[in-house]
Amino acid sequence: KAPLLAGLLLLGSCDFTSGLNREILTAQDYVERQEYEKAAEAYERLLKQRPAKLIQTKIHYQLAEIYYLYLNQQTRALTHYRYIVDNDDDPRNQVRSLEKIADINSSFARKFKEAVRAYQTLLDFQPRLQNADFYDFRVAESLFEDGQLEVADVRFARLALNTNHAHHIVTGK
Repeated sequence: KAPLLAGLLLLGSCDFTSGLNREILTAQDYVERQEYEKAAEAYERLLKQRPAKLIQTKIHYQLAEIYYLYLNQQTRALTHYRYIVDNDDDPRNQVRSLEKIADINSSFARKFKEAVRAYQTLLDFQPRLQNADFYDFRVAESLFEDGQLEVADVRFARLALNTNHAHHIVTGK
C-alpha cells in the first residue's frame, strides 16, 4: 500500500505540460499581470523555437497586439500583422490585421500609400465587409494626406454623391 501511495504522489507532482505549452502559459501570465515587455520577450523566444504554423500565427497576433496597444511600438507591430495577413488562412484574422496595418500606416507611421493599399485590400474582400464604407472614406482621406489631391477629390466627390454611404459627405452646395 505504501509504495502505491508514494507512486501516486510522485505522479501527481509531475508536470506533464510540454516546455512549449509552459512557456506559452508564462507569456500569457505576463500579459495578465500587464508586464508587457516580459510578455513580448517570452513570445519572441517562443517564435525562435519554430512551433507549428497555427501556434506561430497566434503568437504573432499576440505580439502585434502587445506592440501596438501596450508598448507603443507600431513598427514592430506591423511586422507581426503582416505575417498574419501572409500566413493565416482565417479571413477574420486577415481583416483584423489589415485594419491595424492601415491604421498604423495612416495614424502613426504616416505612410499613406501603405494605408491606401491596406484599405483597398479590405475594400476588395468578397463578400463586402461590414466596414467597407469606413475603409472607402479612409482611402480618400489617406490619398488627401499623401498629397494626391486630385485623386482624393474624385473619391470625396463620389462619397458626397452617394447618400447611402455610411460616411456620406454633405457639401455646402
